[in-house]
Amino acid sequence: MLNEELRFLKQTIYDFSTKEIAPKALNIEENGIDSDIIFRMVEMGFMGAVAPTEYDGSALDNAGYAVLLEEIAKNSPSLAFYLMIQNSFVIMPILKYGSEEQKRIVIHEIAKGEASGTLIYSDILDTVDDQILTIKDGKISGTKNYVMNSSGKYFILNTNEDGKNRLLLIKSGGSKGKEHAKLGFRGISFSPVSFDTTAGLSDYIGTGDGKKLLSEIIDNSAIAMSAIALGMSESVISKAIEYSKVRYAFGYPLADFQPLAFAMSETYGELNIMRNELYRIATSPLDLQDALTIKHNLIELAKKSSKLAIQIHGGYGYLEDFGIEKFYRDSMFLSVLSGNRVAELTAISNMIFGAEVAKI
Repeated sequence: MLNEELRFLKQTIYDFSTKEIAPKALNIEENGIDSDIIFRMVEMGFMGAVAPTEYDGSALDNAGYAVLLEEIAKNSPSLAFYLMIQNSFVIMPILKYGSEEQKRIVIHEIAKGEASGTLIYSDILDTVDDQILTIKDGKISGTKNYVMNSSGKYFILNTNEDGKNRLLLIKSGGSKGKEHAKLGFRGISFSPVSFDTTAGLSDYIGTGDGKKLLSEIIDNSAIAMSAIALGMSESVISKAIEYSKVRYAFGYPLADFQPLAFAMSETYGELNIMRNELYRIATSPLDLQDALTIKHNLIELAKKSSKLAIQIHGGYGYLEDFGIEKFYRDSMFLSVLSGNRVAELTAISNMIFGAEVAKI
């Protein structure tokens, strides 16, 4: 499904990820993403992957961007999700809805590694209940409890002023709270952020309903999240297959036991089919039904394959040294962070049946 240009890009990122990211993957989990890694990502053009060259970006299309996230996720899902936050959750919304000033300043700083940002979308998830910030006389106040990349400089979030939801870019005035002890993506800061600042007209993003715009941003990230789930699945299945060839039980390698071999073969086959489908979708005009469906299926595959890999590794699968357990944790957390799954499955059902369904 990949043309020659994408295959070259894939090999380049694979080499980079294997050499630069894999040796640091455990350190990322324990200590976060350090400045040296950010510097290397800037050098490679990954921080501003989807931004046009006029804003110091690499101008990757959907397929190239998916290749990037897939290859990085094979070694560090945390780093892949961090890249997705910068590109899908900050750069893309500003490109689509933002002002020229926002594009020129914010995207430039992110692409150059001088700053990072995040999208606060917890109030549209079905798994958490977070407050909407209020604005009175231009002053923003309140606390958002669930903020990924909470140590970043820029925050895009939904606010409420006189009963009207608006999307806002906050450049200062956010105070980070105590880190949450979270399940997955441990390399990314995650904490409450309290706001006490002012907003001007130039800080708003778009003119539509803020909550609706948040949903559109999440929908538009479906291919990116799918690519991360794909990379995670590929990594753990490859590790499980290789381990099953060298690990013996009752005098035979694990690969000789039919139930295990069949389970790995079945999952490997699903993986190949979904990889081809993802890149078919990524190289075609956006079809929201296809994009949401492949995201749902690939996240489920990531959970299934990482669980299987832990079982194949036995007790070793629970040890950080083998690099398996983080994929299971991250796949579960990705399921939470991927959007309002009930709303997405309802939307897919409505597209298929052509009417409002799934109400009972």
